[in-house]
Amino acid sequence: MAPTTGLWVLAAAVVLGGVLAGVYAGFAVGVVPGLARASDGTLVETMQRINQAIVNPAFMVVFFGAPLLAVVGAVLRTSTLTVVGAVLAVATLVITIAINVPLNDALDTAPTATLAQLADARATFEGAWTRANLLRTLTGLLAVTAPVAELVRSAITR
Repeated sequence: MAPTTGLWVLAAAVVLGGVLAGVYAGFAVGVVPGLARASDGTLVETMQRINQAIVNPAFMVVFFGAPLLAVVGAVLRTSTLTVVGAVLAVATLVITIAINVPLNDALDTAPTATLAQLADARATFEGAWTRANLLRTLTGLLAVTAPVAELVRSAITR
């Protein structure tokens, strides 16, 4: 394998990881604050529709590809920075699968026929999902910062 293969894999990991972190950051800085100002019914229905729409081939490539490329990049180009980036990329995936997805699933099946049920569905979902999203945004951003630092270090020491 060419010595630059690891650099290209890290670059691809940074691109996909940046897209993923951007999606999560977009929710943190725009979608969630906007929905915080909306009615219970609007928040619940909007998040249900987003949760259904986001499960698509393009997002799945980014969602699984970012941590996969980060891990492969760390194997091909082992350094503290690449390993840290890979661990953070995997942590971002785990946070989503362990916290956000179950909350999304619970919201999708929550009873919402009455105003009280909508309020309860929102109360159960919103705070926990927002905290998990902020955490995965942070881990996602740091997951791309570490390999970028490795790429810069590599360029400087050439």
